[in-house]
Amino acid sequence: MYDYGRLVFLDNQKTGSTYVSLFLKSCCALEHIKSAKHRPITASYRDDAVYFSTVRKPVSLYISLFQYGRDKRGSTYTSLRKRGLLDLYESFPRWLEFVLDEANAPIFQEQYGRFAHLGIGIMSYRAMRITLQYPTKTLLGAKSHDDLIDIWSRHNIAHHIFRQEELNVGLYQFATETVPEFFHQDAVRSFLDSPERVNVSKARKDAAVPGELMQRILEKEQFLTEKFYPDRQGQPSGPPLSLVSERSAL
Repeated sequence: MYDYGRLVFLDNQKTGSTYVSLFLKSCCALEHIKSAKHRPITASYRDDAVYFSTVRKPVSLYISLFQYGRDKRGSTYTSLRKRGLLDLYESFPRWLEFVLDEANAPIFQEQYGRFAHLGIGIMSYRAMRITLQYPTKTLLGAKSHDDLIDIWSRHNIAHHIFRQEELNVGLYQFATETVPEFFHQDAVRSFLDSPERVNVSKARKDAAVPGELMQRILEKEQFLTEKFYPDRQGQPSGPPLSLVSERSAL
């Protein structure tokens, strides 16, 4: 999370979070209090703050995580290396089949192994986790996949969640219309108009997903698909800025 006092960015992994953090650093008019990369807000939560996060198409997330590992980066790569499983990076379908198997959940951190048996995918879990104040404690009572979604819906702290595929448009609306008092307007326009900054976190297109594995992704990532990509099985739909909480943004 990136804490700016009245504004807090809950940085979900591989969903444009580095880009958003640079945007805040360049454009936010509030004082930067602290950062804890990819960690929930926990005890620093305040009722008077505006919380926002980002999501991304599940398939793109898996492709991006695979490519990140092929570059020998990230905790998933490290976990597979320690287990002598780097040969999985020779084939995207093999790697994907492995990471989708709940028996292999321990390769991921963030307490995912405690919830994988409920049928939730790592990408949906990460999106839930970062938008809960105390994710493990909050989700522990879940008995099913549907329970996880219901608990998240009741305890989600994010007022706004952006789709990575439409991030520039969403950030522009957020900074100029929703909470303009939190941003330097000239800096916002300059940052978002800069072509070299756009789409800094694209997944490469050289990894094909077999039909059977695609169906497994859609099943395991039901939370992401149905909440944020309800049309066309993972394609953007609706306005760029998704208001997903029943709470009102301050």
